[in-house]
Amino acid sequence: MKSNIALGRVALCAVNAALLAFACSDDNNAGEPTEAGTGGHNAGGSSIGGKGMGGANNAGRAGAGGTNAAGNAGRAGAGGTNAAGNAGSQQGGSGGKPPLDGGDGGPVSYSLCGGKTGQELVTCGRYIVEHIDACGDCHTPRLPSGAPDTTKILAGSPSFTDIDPTAGVGNIPAPNLTQLKRDGWTADDVMAAILDGKARSADGGTEGLFPAMPYVTFHNMAKEDAAAIAAYVLSLTYIPNDIPEREPLGGLENVLPVKPVAVEDIPDPVISKKDPGYAQAQFGKYLAAQVGVCLDCHTERKPNGEVDMAKAFAGGQTFELAPPFNTVYSANITPDPATGLEKTWTPDLIQRLLKTGKDDEGEPICPPMPVGPQGPFGGMTDEHALAIGAYITHLPPMANGPDAGGRFPMCVPPPPPDGGSRDAATD
Repeated sequence: MKSNIALGRVALCAVNAALLAFACSDDNNAGEPTEAGTGGHNAGGSSIGGKGMGGANNAGRAGAGGTNAAGNAGRAGAGGTNAAGNAGSQQGGSGGKPPLDGGDGGPVSYSLCGGKTGQELVTCGRYIVEHIDACGDCHTPRLPSGAPDTTKILAGSPSFTDIDPTAGVGNIPAPNLTQLKRDGWTADDVMAAILDGKARSADGGTEGLFPAMPYVTFHNMAKEDAAAIAAYVLSLTYIPNDIPEREPLGGLENVLPVKPVAVEDIPDPVISKKDPGYAQAQFGKYLAAQVGVCLDCHTERKPNGEVDMAKAFAGGQTFELAPPFNTVYSANITPDPATGLEKTWTPDLIQRLLKTGKDDEGEPICPPMPVGPQGPFGGMTDEHALAIGAYITHLPPMANGPDAGGRFPMCVPPPPPDGGSRDAATD
């Protein structure tokens, strides 16, 4: 086995038929947070593309090795730990608003769930799990057809992927999140996995999570939001599902967890503080790169598994999918004229893409991007989708493509079985 964390991460994305299934199926169960049938549907960041860029995003993101939820409760919350700058109200428990001072008051700490307690905190955590982070796709087993088993939402997958199935090395399950409370996990334990990639192990110690779990970017999530996720996960009704221990990783386990992204390395939007859209773009930065998963999927990895922040949001992450999609790449979503988003993209168009699953020409975005009415991002609030659009369209341009001279190859969804248009495949 190649001892390369980045290669292992690519292997995690070979979810075969599951990827096509999540583009066409709906498992965003709207039950109460304590019901078994809750949870999101797809763990990806955003694969926004202009013409010829349908880029993909990381469908493989399970918290390998024991759990996928959590981080250090005592951590100060780098990159925004409370709701100090949160101007706003929540819509249906689904998130705060950007500060109204335009950022002139200095650095702002963002949080979607700051100030919430009790059931409001649980509801807010559920929104992040289902529609911002889409945890359900990795933590829900698949049926032979590739469709999610809706009787076991968030109950884990016995073999999310296997880095080397012929050698008894590298089988990485997606943990059963519904059993964490039964197993004695506390909110602090759950937060330790989310923020720092450290999971409670069966022997009472801790083990580092494989970076398929995006703790490398979640590390910069507000502590209040990590606490809300923990509150929701620990409210889940237990669903039995036999999940094995992670197999040895050929020595890779000895270097886990991977070093997280430094908050100061996350690019700021290129926009004047006097611009009316400045606060919205800054809020979008938090949604896309700290509490959310866009940065994680749209940035290449170094051989040691760390995020290559010299190419932040510039795409190029490789995903091996089942035929007919085969190999696809995450898109360069910076506004580089040759390899990234075209100038015609606006925050409104990106909002529409996230909510409808269609690009600027009405074409469907290909898997594993979790967009559209039946994908997790389809349930994101309009406000949050627009803020992400405001940030993405103001990223500093970064040339990154085949020889930096063109966009990454686009995956083309197959025609539907009835021979209709490609649009019909995701309607």
